[in-house]
Amino acid sequence: MADHDYVPGSMDVTQQKGTFSGVMKFSGYWGLPLSLALGAFFTALLRDSGLFGGFALFVVVFIFTHIGVKTFFSH
Repeated sequence: MADHDYVPGSMDVTQQKGTFSGVMKFSGYWGLPLSLALGAFFTALLRDSGLFGGFALFVVVFIFTHIGVKTFFSH
């Protein structure tokens, strides 16, 4: 990205919409579940659930959040 010479105003509206849509889709499908799962993992560690319990909760939260986001925001 650093070697790309971007000139402000060089993208047309369809490229901007495509970039915005791609970023929002990626952040919704992967960023949100990962953030919530990391929060659940560290919360489980603080609640003295152990490393295995924290990892198990991480996986469960990540999978259910990912499925929920894909189900409700797939349009």
